[in-house]
Amino acid sequence: TLAWLIEETTGVLLSYKSLTNYINAVLDENPEKVNPNGATLAALTQFVTGEKASKQVAMLWFKYRAGFLMERAAA
Repeated sequence: TLAWLIEETTGVLLSYKSLTNYINAVLDENPEKVNPNGATLAALTQFVTGEKASKQVAMLWFKYRAGFLMERAAA
């Protein structure tokens, strides 16, 4: 399952319910459906980008988001 793949890759266990909520929010294009925390966003970012975990795990999310916003601003 996706939860198992994320745990194997990141070492972080995310609940099935949380993942379902995130996936539904993405599919419905409705980000207001979830209230994410930094640790969950960092784990998902780490899984997607393949970056190694660090002591400042939450920084992975902010780094990813900043890069995404900069790309959109440049377009």
